[in-house]
Amino acid sequence: HTAATTQISKLYALALLGRYDEAVACGLRARAVFHAHEDIYSVGKIEHNIGNLFWRRDLYREAEPFLSSAHRHFTQINDERQLAMVENCQAFVAALQNKFRDAERIYKTALERAAENDLTVTAAEIETGLSNLYLFQGSFDRALKFMERSRQKYELLGMPHQTANCELEIADIYLELNLLPEALSFYERVEEKYLQLGIQAELARSLQNHARAVFFLGDDELALQLLARAEKLFEAEG
Repeated sequence: HTAATTQISKLYALALLGRYDEAVACGLRARAVFHAHEDIYSVGKIEHNIGNLFWRRDLYREAEPFLSSAHRHFTQINDERQLAMVENCQAFVAALQNKFRDAERIYKTALERAAENDLTVTAAEIETGLSNLYLFQGSFDRALKFMERSRQKYELLGMPHQTANCELEIADIYLELNLLPEALSFYERVEEKYLQLGIQAELARSLQNHARAVFFLGDDELALQLLARAEKLFEAEG
């Protein structure tokens, strides 16, 4: 059981390195151990992480049963923090399947739960999700408002990876608004951060959208170079 517990966080590290199949196999082995020891909390944690591994690769239907099971287990032990975190992921997966009303309802439930329990990091994560939801719906003012609120929380907490992710989201919003110089400034900043942190998936996404921005400004050659780098990283990520 002690050995299995060390695998909960290992899934996240493996995912950042793009080793998804290894991460899922690791998680399923650990879950079997937690079930054998009737450790409901750890079962829920590992299911939540496995669900995240699937949606990270755009496999939303595969993610949903793991997230739902995790939610049931955390409800069973009345863990408000973990419930808010799972609800955030469930809302995100719903939004990516264009279930916008469901997503907004779940996000608001999760944000209230996070605020009531002083869960600053979780609140920041939920605000990021709400920002993305409003961006999908074309509500750019609300999208920027919630993303900046999230970014400020991460910056105050000293969380560079998450701060960079918010800055990438802000860059994408500026790109949607055709505010290209502002978008370029953010893309260049976050790509340097991702290189320093050794994070591939988010770097690839930044390079892809960075290419769009410079293409719109007329620099075809640089756009092709950025797309080639992004393609290589996406292939490495599977």
